[in-house]
Amino acid sequence: LKDVVIVVTRYFGGTLLGTGGLVRAYTDAAKAAVEDAGVAQMQLMQQFSIVFDYPFTGSIDHLMEQDGISRLNAEYTDKVRYDLAVPEQKYDALVKLLTELTSSAIDIERGDTAYVPG
Repeated sequence: LKDVVIVVTRYFGGTLLGTGGLVRAYTDAAKAAVEDAGVAQMQLMQQFSIVFDYPFTGSIDHLMEQDGISRLNAEYTDKVRYDLAVPEQKYDALVKLLTELTSSAIDIERGDTAYVPG
């Protein structure tokens, strides 16, 4: 495990456990929490935002579905804004595809790279 914090709270119920009993109770609670949490595979992803006109929504949504692109957020105002994440190695090719798909009528802003569940 890496970068993990476990907090165990015990409300006193009238039973004194002693030092050894408290250590066992806290250890058992922490162990159960870790087992219930399971394992998550993390993948380094390039986060970025795209802003485009509404007529491109269907085409971009279809491309995202086909390529398994993660949409982190969507905002619909006078234009559409998607916050996306893709594996780092796919970013440049996707930017090219989006630019061609919209005939360069898209704003693309590169964000940070971050590990996200994959």
